[in-house]
Amino acid sequence: MRQASGLMEDRFSNLEFERATLLAKLEAAERLIEEQRAELLRQRIEAVDLKAQLLDNVRTLEQAEQDHASRVHRLDRAHNEFVNIVSHELRTPMTSILGYAEFLEDELIARSDRDLQRHVGQILASTRRMERLVNDLLDYARLEAGSFRLDLETADLKIKIQEAVESLLPQALDKALGLTLSLPNSSMQLVMDPGRIEQALFNLVGNAIKFTPPSGSIWISATMSDGMAHVEVRDSGPGFSREGAEELFVKFVQGEAGSARPRSGLGLGLSIAKAIVEAHGGNIGLDSEPGVGSRFWFTLPLPVDTGT
Repeated sequence: MRQASGLMEDRFSNLEFERATLLAKLEAAERLIEEQRAELLRQRIEAVDLKAQLLDNVRTLEQAEQDHASRVHRLDRAHNEFVNIVSHELRTPMTSILGYAEFLEDELIARSDRDLQRHVGQILASTRRMERLVNDLLDYARLEAGSFRLDLETADLKIKIQEAVESLLPQALDKALGLTLSLPNSSMQLVMDPGRIEQALFNLVGNAIKFTPPSGSIWISATMSDGMAHVEVRDSGPGFSREGAEELFVKFVQGEAGSARPRSGLGLGLSIAKAIVEAHGGNIGLDSEPGVGSRFWFTLPLPVDTGT
C-alpha cells in the first residue's frame, strides 16, 4: 500500500510539474502574441502615417507641376506677345524707311548719280532684309498663337517659282552663282495660298543662295506626278550631316555647331516653310551630305482632275 501510495504521489507531482510547465509556456505564448499584436499595430500606424506623407508629397508635387505649367504658359504668352509687339513696332518705321529709300532711288536714277544710287541701294537691301526678319517673327508669333491662316485660291505654281527666282536672281549674280531652272511646259494649277507658297520658295531658294559659296551652282526644278507637285532646290554648298539636317526645320536652329555654313538670320525661315507646306497638305524634307551639297524638296497636292 505504501509503495502504491508513493507511486501515486510521484505521478501527481509529475502532473503538477507538467501542468506548471504548460501554464508557463502558455503565458509565454500569450505574451509573445501580445507583443506581436503590439508590433503589428505599430507597423499599421507607421504605414498609415507613411501613406499620409506620400499623399501629401503627391499633392505637393501635383501643385508644383501645376504652378510650373502655369508659369510656363504665362511666359510663353508673354514671349509671343513680346515678339508680336516688337515685330509690329519695327515694321512701322521700317515701312517708312523703305518708302523714302525707294523715292530717293527713283530721284537719283533720274539724276544719274551712281555713288548715291549705290548707297541708297544698300539702304534698300538692308531694309528689305530687316523686313523679311520681321515678317518671320510675325509668322512665328502667329504659329505659336494658332492664328496662322491660309488664303486659298487656284493659282499657277510654275509662275510663283519663276517670280521667286527672278526676285532673287540679283543676289545669285552678286555671288556669281550658276542658277538653273527646270519647269514643265504646262501650267501647274494648284489650290494654294500664292503669297505663302511664294514665301516658302523665297526661304528655300534664298537659303541656297546664302549658303552656296561664290561661283557655286543652284538647281531649281518642279514636276507633277502621282497627284502631287514636286519642287526641288539643290545646291553645291557645304551640306549637312544627318544629325544637323534633322535640326534645320526646328525654330531658331541654324544648323549643326561647327557647320561651314555662315550663320545669319533668326533660324525661322525653314520652320516657317515647313508650316506653310504642311498647312497645304504637303510634305517637306532635306537630303544632304557634307561636302556634296543639299537638296531641299517639298510636295503639294494637285487637284484631283489635274494629277498625272
